[in-house]
Amino acid sequence: MKIREVLEKLFEAETMSRMFLKLAEVFFIIAALGIIAYTFYELPSVIAQGFEPFVETVVGNTFLLVALMEIYEGVADLEKGRARSAIDVMDAATSFLLREVIETVYEHVTDFEILLTYGALVLAIAGSRLLITQSNVMSSKKKSDEEGEKVRR
Repeated sequence: MKIREVLEKLFEAETMSRMFLKLAEVFFIIAALGIIAYTFYELPSVIAQGFEPFVETVVGNTFLLVALMEIYEGVADLEKGRARSAIDVMDAATSFLLREVIETVYEHVTDFEILLTYGALVLAIAGSRLLITQSNVMSSKKKSDEEGEKVRR
């Protein structure tokens, strides 16, 4: 195989997108490991400060890890051809917003406008996700009904 053919194959759109997805997966895994390592690094000083900072740190970092893993799951699904990108982004956004709500409540912030804004965002995302999943269910049911009708003819 000539060098030119190898380079052309390497820089095809499909190959480039696969390489990008693999690179993104590696990035998310490194970021997740970084969050876990930072949490363990931070634990001794947080434990010395008391129970509340300990819980705040562990819960905050755990929810950050959950949001990151939601994004990772979306990238992995995209690579496998099961693209549910809008739903995956909504799941990650909901995880991140719930993390922010818990931290805001835990820090005893009494600014109800912020909490109402977070609540409205969670409801909007949940409603949008419900509409998308219901429309997917309805369209797949319609397709199966049409295919069943073709078979009967």
